[in-house]
Amino acid sequence: MKVMKTLTAICIATASFAPQAEVGLSFNDNLTPLVVDNEASGLWAFAKPKFKLPDGTNQVVFRVSKLVDNNFGEKEKFNSEAFVVTFDAADVQLTLAPDTQITRLLHVEQFNKNPKMKLTDENGNNIDFTIEELPYILGLGRDYEKELREYNVAKGIVPASAPSEVAIPSNVQVVQVGQLSGGDASQMVSYWSKKATPQEREQFTNWVFENRQSQQLSELEGSKALEMMSYWYIEATAVERKSILAWLVSQ
Repeated sequence: MKVMKTLTAICIATASFAPQAEVGLSFNDNLTPLVVDNEASGLWAFAKPKFKLPDGTNQVVFRVSKLVDNNFGEKEKFNSEAFVVTFDAADVQLTLAPDTQITRLLHVEQFNKNPKMKLTDENGNNIDFTIEELPYILGLGRDYEKELREYNVAKGIVPASAPSEVAIPSNVQVVQVGQLSGGDASQMVSYWSKKATPQEREQFTNWVFENRQSQQLSELEGSKALEMMSYWYIEATAVERKSILAWLVSQ
């Protein structure tokens, strides 16, 4: 199982007068940014600006928008589905662009089924990223910022610039540098247990009890909640594991 983000947000408690590194991000002309740095990007009538992002985990929501040839020798505007790209980077200039030809309606269908993108630095090196179609929330219209927040909660992702009140589940502890950081694993087990079914919680509790003396553990397979509970238990310290087991038994 891939865990796209395993750390909770850390609030920096001390000020620094040193220049802060950042990530520069440019979009290909055929891409329309929808959400950048957790905020709606606005509409750009002319050239799109280069966006500045903090070092760390970042996300952008975008769609492909361009004219393509239809089946009648005419041009037709193509707007793809909304996709979210998640990547980790620091002190680098990046460009996001399609990695496939999109000139005909056939290409449009192929792209929506299998979106191929490339994220490269100033030297042309490929940067790792994940891409998924952004889940739609039923309503009168699309709210990409809200959809991204719910996507991140479901995936356990905390972007570098995420405001704690909208991007971090309320029961996930936010700690300051210099303070004890213990308890994060326990908080995440508690969070994901609320997403699990009673049967899944029972399965997890039995697994924890049976493996309470084990040092080497393998993650449980099943639902997202079950996998995340086992992941965070494995990440916990010996003291946290005892607390988690006691909490489970008391439920």
